Amino acid sequence: MKGIKKILIFSLLMFIPNMVKADCDYNEKSRLQSLASNLNFSYDYKEIADGKFNKVSFDIIINNLQPELYIDDVTNGVTHYYNNKNEITINNYSAGSTIEFEIRARLGNCKNQYLITHYVTLPPYNKYYKDLICNGVTSYKLCDRWSKITLSYDDFVERVTEYKKELRQTHEDPIIEDENEFIEKIISFLSKYSIYLFGGIIIVCSSLIFYLSRKDDFDLK
Repeated sequence: MKGIKKILIFSLLMFIPNMVKADCDYNEKSRLQSLASNLNFSYDYKEIADGKFNKVSFDIIINNLQPELYIDDVTNGVTHYYNNKNEITINNYSAGSTIEFEIRARLGNCKNQYLITHYVTLPPYNKYYKDLICNGVTSYKLCDRWSKITLSYDDFVERVTEYKKELRQTHEDPIIEDENEFIEKIISFLSKYSIYLFGGIIIVCSSLIFYLSRKDDFDLK
């Protein structure tokens, strides 16, 4: 009986270390969270020919990744690990999307523990921005590369054409207004000083007639 008890006690002592898991203490988790906070997320893009219009594909670049960390792309259900470099590049993200990344501990007592979340929001892409209709109005919102456009191509062309027409009218109207204003000033001046003008004209004409008549008299002598 004593022998059986010894065997049971020995078996329990063998299994207890495997049953007890060391805690992820506060200091260790804080240290790992600090590492996770130092990760730097950025993105790049490439435009790809897609029939008549281009499309865009984004790459997300993560710098300062440490061996003690790994990254869960929660949005797409993909996990990314340290690859013996401090930088990883993840390809083929879509314009206008927001990607949620969870950074977790990879090693030690805090293994698989959640540390922080980081979001990357990618800009929308306007596939029409290079269209010829945008020539001369590239600053217009519908011709901006990173505008969110949900219009059909025909509606897009119609809207940009209307905008160009409004611009032309805006530039032409001040000229017409300036001409009208100039004419109004002349009329106002004439109406205000007409007596003096006509009086001056009469005096000048009379003087000229008198001078010419006198000149004729001298010539006859």
